[in-house]
Parts: sequence; C-alpha cells; structure tokens
Amino acid sequence: MSDFELYRYTHPDGSAKEWAWCEQPGVGMDVRWGRAGRLVQKAGYPPSRRREVIERALAKQRKGYRFVGWCRIDEAGRPFDVRARPADPSAKPMRPEPRAAAKPASGPVPDLSKIDTGSDDYWF
Repeated sequence: MSDFELYRYTHPDGSAKEWAWCEQPGVGMDVRWGRAGRLVQKAGYPPSRRREVIERALAKQRKGYRFVGWCRIDEAGRPFDVRARPADPSAKPMRPEPRAAAKPASGPVPDLSKIDTGSDDYWF
C-alpha cells in the first residue's frame, strides 16, 4: 500500500472534496478523488505520464486545494493514517513554495484618471 499526497478543497458552504495521488515505482501513478473522506473515483497512469499528474496536482493547488498530508486509502476510498510525513522521510509534497501575502500599499491612492498617456483609450 502506497502513501498518497492528499489535497482538500473546502467550499464556502463548508462541504469539501479531496484529490490524492501516489507514485508506485515501476508501475505508474494512482489518482483518487471524490467527496472528503470518500475518494471512490480513481485512475491509473503509466510512468510516461508522470509529468501530467504532477502538473495536475499543481493546477489543483492553484484552484484552491490545500495540502493535507500523506495518507493511505482503503478499498472503500477512505483516507486513513493521515500524517505530516510519509514513511519515506526524503519524500516531499509536489507543491509550489507558498508566496508571501501582498501587503497593502500605504499612503494616498493616486487618481489614475489624471494621467495623460498621449493616446485615446476608447474602451474605458
């Protein structure tokens, strides 16, 4: 049984969905998804499509999915043994480095309508 990277998206109403993936050396990648706690849908990918699966994991994060941890998934699609670190301590989640939050500009806000660009901007 392999360690899955587990990601969760929480909707504004409080419901959530999850997406998880793992790599099985020499076999390929397994991807599971579904409602939180019920990852019943699944797909397998050959090693040649590893890049596609990693890109999909990054796309999920851009959409708002957050890394939960590593876990195992039973036959019914229930994640269990969720932990911060996988059995292999050298493994790292496939996620971009978090960006620093943008700080609001201090001081007065300039009135951009007063700037003369020298060209007509008809679409404004």
